[in-house]
Amino acid sequence: ESETQEKTDGVVCEALVEDDEESAMSSLDITDEKYREIATEDDDHIGGLEMASEIINHLYKPDNSVQRNSNSDKKFKITVRSFLPYLYVLDPLNNPATGRNRIDLANIRDYPQYHNVGEHGGFKTEQTFIFDFSQNLVIYNTAENYRVPPTYLLDRNTNQSQKIANDESNDILTNIQNNGEPTRGINQGARYLNFLAAISAGNPAVDPSPNIDYTLGFGVREDGQYKVYGVWDGFPALEIFIEELKSGNAELVYFLSTSDARKTFKPKDIFNLIDGRGDVQINVIKQFEGGYGDNKLPYSEVRQLYQLFNVKE
Repeated sequence: ESETQEKTDGVVCEALVEDDEESAMSSLDITDEKYREIATEDDDHIGGLEMASEIINHLYKPDNSVQRNSNSDKKFKITVRSFLPYLYVLDPLNNPATGRNRIDLANIRDYPQYHNVGEHGGFKTEQTFIFDFSQNLVIYNTAENYRVPPTYLLDRNTNQSQKIANDESNDILTNIQNNGEPTRGINQGARYLNFLAAISAGNPAVDPSPNIDYTLGFGVREDGQYKVYGVWDGFPALEIFIEELKSGNAELVYFLSTSDARKTFKPKDIFNLIDGRGDVQINVIKQFEGGYGDNKLPYSEVRQLYQLFNVKE
């Protein structure tokens, strides 16, 4: 699915071009052949199924000596988002010799944002998991709990913008790892739920495309203690939130963004997406306290770039 529309106003785009972009465009930073080799190499999830057993060992384990019957109505929601903290992305296959000169819209922000994230530039992928202790299960299904917004592309030779639908099935390993079921148990006087998640999401505007990957395990106890363990690419940006649904109170669990945020994603940056190169481990154990509040205003470029790429909010 794609939609193409005419755009005639290139003023905003030119105003956002970095001084060093011309040299990046002319040299491409890497050759077409090298890019294709890298992108094809990165076609699987981090760690694959082999990592699942290691993750489980770091989450909650049953304690058969504890007996507890509870009618708890606690529900926690975990949200995981990857995003591109750049203004836009240079197409790695751009080539002055052939006249190919395209850019993709990135997510612009370089800070965590829980609510109204679309007004702040959005995200590339989002998974949400409901840890429901009233039913003693984790609620997750691809159709409702996995979101991959379309990619917006602009041809700067013609000022045509194009919307390209993303593949919404690249969370398949999440379902495989859990066999459709979370791990339930009792530990240290509190019931717990464990769940494993993984995605491997690429750019539909460029084929082949290296993927944004993570393989993460989440454990939540009914008393609010939680664990997050696993690994992700370490690039470009990842944010994890937990919310106690009854109160609406939220907490930032994890956030990491690239050091060159708010600039242009250049072809050489794809090296950071290769599995094993710059991967970052996450190991968080905390007691839920809440108190998080979004306190940033959207950057002005969000509105400008949405207009340029013809994004309909």
